Order: sequence, then structure tokens, then C-alpha cells
Amino acid sequence: MDPLCSLDHSLHVEKNIPYCQLHRFKKGGHNSHHKYPSEFLRITENFLKECNEFH
Repeated sequence: MDPLCSLDHSLHVEKNIPYCQLHRFKKGGHNSHHKYPSEFLRITENFLKECNEFH
């Protein structure tokens, strides 16, 4: 539902960037981090913790 970035772009990034994780917000848009701040923070923190474990 992002008017600035199509799903194709997100799928391309997910496929071509190592360790990338795509999360789709229900009824999300370009500013999902503003619309769902708690969920965004939880997902981001979990991802960063996982990345830290790789090093």
C-alpha cells in the first residue's frame, strides 16, 4: 500500500541483500514506522540483535 515504493522493489531488496528480512505491516504504507511504532521498534531491535550475533 506504499504509494512511493512498489512491492516489487521490496521483494527485489529482500532477494538481493544478504540477511535482509521483509516485514509487511497490515494496512501499512510508506510511513508504517509512524503508524505502528511499537511493532516497528520490536522488529528493528530483534533484527539488530540477530545481526550482532553474526559478528
